[in-house]
Amino acid sequence: MISKEPAIEEIEVVISNDGLGRAAIVQRGDGLIQVYLHWLWNDETRQRLNVSSSMPRSWHGFKYDPLTFYADAIPELSIYGNVEDARAAIASIAAFDAELP
Repeated sequence: MISKEPAIEEIEVVISNDGLGRAAIVQRGDGLIQVYLHWLWNDETRQRLNVSSSMPRSWHGFKYDPLTFYADAIPELSIYGNVEDARAAIASIAAFDAELP
């Protein structure tokens, strides 16, 4: 029987102040930690590119099914042994530098 449980589990999600950036700290099935980054285009960029998107305009309040949301997502290349190191990596990204404790 094939399990429908996700191979990863979200530990923490951080949304950038402008709502366009989303960083998720996840634990893989092998216990190691990785970070997934997702970005949305702002309204000006959507208009300039004449793009109509079904994606939200902000990650705040975004509802999703983790099984499908991460199915084709590619994590950042680094692997972390603990959550604190992953938080530090996210904090080093300009969009998130003021969002973490």
